[in-house]
Amino acid sequence: MQISKREVKFLLAPSTLYDVLELYKYMRNSDRDELAYAIQTTGTDIYSQMITSCISDNYVTMWADDRVVAVGGINAVPDNSSIGIIWLLGTNLADKYWRQMTRLCQGFIKAEKLNWDGFGNIVPTSSYKRIKWLQHLGFDILDLKAQIDFEGYVKFYMNTSYTAPKTQGGSE
Repeated sequence: MQISKREVKFLLAPSTLYDVLELYKYMRNSDRDELAYAIQTTGTDIYSQMITSCISDNYVTMWADDRVVAVGGINAVPDNSSIGIIWLLGTNLADKYWRQMTRLCQGFIKAEKLNWDGFGNIVPTSSYKRIKWLQHLGFDILDLKAQIDFEGYVKFYMNTSYTAPKTQGGSE
């Protein structure tokens, strides 16, 4: 007798306060470290910002059945509403479901390209897998340090008005 495996259903949906709370409860350690570093360098409590603006800023939640995998979004850069800061914070399920998360992220990026001239953020230089994943999604990894305050991080960016084909390593 063969036992069939139940198929997990993945979807992307607008975030609610519940989703952000679940994210915080089960957030993967690497994302907690990045949030702690951001608070230390910028003095901004990103989690508190997420709670107060998860609905108005159109965050999205990636679900695996009834469990939160990740929450992400794009926030406008202060003083430049056409450039966005793209971000994604995952629960402990994000690494398990990375293939499905990649597909959902590709769809999200494709839809959001129409709304922005470009978007990016920073990533730790020590996060080799994440850097490769970002390149796979079409982001360019910039060689220069993000800024002196962000030692150990590099910028990643996607110019959405640039129409040349993307390669696995980013824009040509």
